[in-house]
Amino acid sequence: METVRDYLTSKGKEAHFFSPAVRVVIVWVLFLASFALRTYAITEPPLEFNPIRQYRYLLVARAYYFESIPSIPDWKRQVATINQQDLSILEPPIMPYLAYLGYRLAGAEHVWIPRMMSVVCWLIGGIFLYRISRRIISADGALFSVAFYLFLPFGIFASRSFQPDPLMLMLLLASLYSMLRYYEQPSFKTLWIVAAASGLAVLAKPTSVFFILGGFLSLAHLEERSWRRALTRPPLLLFLLLTALPLLTYYFYGIFVSDFLRQQAEYSFVPSLILHWFFWRSWFDLIRTVIGGAPLILGFLGVLTLGDKKAKTFLTGLWVGYIVFGLVFTNHIHTHNYYHLPFIPVIALSCGALGALIIERLNEASTEWHWRAAAWCALIMGLLLPILEYTEARRLLPDFDKPAKIARETGEAVAHSTKTLLLSSRYERAVRYHGELYGVTWPGKDERHWEELSTDRRVGAEERLRSLLSSYPADYFVVTDIGEFERQQDLKQLLTLKFPILQENSGYVIFDLRKNHR
Repeated sequence: METVRDYLTSKGKEAHFFSPAVRVVIVWVLFLASFALRTYAITEPPLEFNPIRQYRYLLVARAYYFESIPSIPDWKRQVATINQQDLSILEPPIMPYLAYLGYRLAGAEHVWIPRMMSVVCWLIGGIFLYRISRRIISADGALFSVAFYLFLPFGIFASRSFQPDPLMLMLLLASLYSMLRYYEQPSFKTLWIVAAASGLAVLAKPTSVFFILGGFLSLAHLEERSWRRALTRPPLLLFLLLTALPLLTYYFYGIFVSDFLRQQAEYSFVPSLILHWFFWRSWFDLIRTVIGGAPLILGFLGVLTLGDKKAKTFLTGLWVGYIVFGLVFTNHIHTHNYYHLPFIPVIALSCGALGALIIERLNEASTEWHWRAAAWCALIMGLLLPILEYTEARRLLPDFDKPAKIARETGEAVAHSTKTLLLSSRYERAVRYHGELYGVTWPGKDERHWEELSTDRRVGAEERLRSLLSSYPADYFVVTDIGEFERQQDLKQLLTLKFPILQENSGYVIFDLRKNHR
């Protein structure tokens, strides 16, 4: 009876469409081209992808850096500290701390440093993905897998983002790769490596645990041929303990000791959403946004058409892990696109399986030059299309230097005050970062509408402002979202009639709350 070890070690002995030398060249070209795409304009403000979360980590990294540099002016350190203390903590601040170390090495705070860290993490993850695909599919299929992973347009944007997700993906793929190595050569040493990589991945972001368990349990079941024996074997129990220990320690402290994670835990799991149609529709819509409808179908077909039961079971375990993850993080899976990022390597492996099947059939059918030329053309077109899609998406982006410039001007106008009210929509944290100021956010019109629906009470602009100023005596009201300001006519009339304008231009207006025009 063939074991998982026999299956994994037999991979790489099949006849291949591409020679080893050609594959090496292709892999180098793929990685270098994807690196070039990701590092283009990497010094610009990180506003093209989820700026709210990116600037959260940038503000935290800045506070770490300013605290360690004695020559930083006191006002800068004070503003940075206040901004950091105001931010909610979710995952352990691994990436902000690494960014701080990067600032120390560079001798200055540069936004491109943490963004480059994310890029490097994503590319290292691609190396592990390539090795995984070679082991469970084929050397030719690995080319399809890594090409999809590196050139998916959404993935390119996400991999330039300063968030914990690229680090988590790198560690997740390292964990999956080490699992396969463990089942090739089982030993406590390799099990410790699996557990270490898995524990770090889960600590970087707990959502990875579902994919890790899906992969490991599927391999354990393949080895034991029985769920009872698989779930009771000492290696599995030791793996679960070592993997869960850092996560349980952090979240036990965050939920039951310090209480800073309790609200987030309650907010993530809302089981009643499963009963609503809009939940499933929104989930699928986000999959299409992140992955695309065609790759989703092709990936599913890739798993179905896999002839080898072991590879099919492993990939099915990853798919099941993703589904269970979505049913646990119900509130995020249908509203947050970046929560689908761990599904990208799963689809990449699944599409690689289908690509390997096509290449295998092509290789069996004919070795004539025109068939190989057709395969090369298909591969090149498959790469050019997502690259063109990404470059077109970048071309349509607004000039992000403008909001950063506005933020710097407003910061200087209010003397980098820590007593402001901000109407800045999704760029509020960017204003705080680039303007080096602190302020309390004034809700947008949509937020005020939902508040009225939930409380069945309308709070006017004057009453809201009076309440805010009684608890937070702000000196300035900074408006950088002019469109939102026009939507809130009651607020506009109130500020215009009662308070003088300190400074304004086409991109912002600042009201001086210290002087009342009544």
